[in-house]
Amino acid sequence: MKRVLFINPAGYIGGAEKSLIDLVTGLPRERFQTLVVTLGPGPLSGALNRQGIDTREILLPPALLNLSRGKNNWLRMPVLPLLILPTLNRLLHLIRCKSIDIIHTNGLKAHILGCLLSPLSRRPLIWHFRDYPTGKRYIQISADSPGSSRPSS
Repeated sequence: MKRVLFINPAGYIGGAEKSLIDLVTGLPRERFQTLVVTLGPGPLSGALNRQGIDTREILLPPALLNLSRGKNNWLRMPVLPLLILPTLNRLLHLIRCKSIDIIHTNGLKAHILGCLLSPLSRRPLIWHFRDYPTGKRYIQISADSPGSSRPSS
């Protein structure tokens, strides 16, 4: 039996969370044992618990929880690595205590944690990428990436 840790950045239920609920409840229970961690408070844990799914809330510090692509957060950037350490440590402890085999992340903040957790815990990481950055800056970065083709003007 494979033990899968799902990490979701929010505790509320939006479109990504509805899809996560479908994924977690749709996995064959004879093959997968699941644990969902939410990084923010909200009804997601309760909705999963009612369907027999084990959940934990490991809350991000407010400075990280409220970080958004749409806000001007550049002043916080120097302290962000320090703020993430307690959450990272709690997740590593959970991975070891629960003998997690696979880490699955669902959202940008969870992806960042997963990129740190995977090598530290030596567990494979699955990204469920739902956020599609938009805007000229992101398009330019994407177009300049190795192996990509530049969009025609």
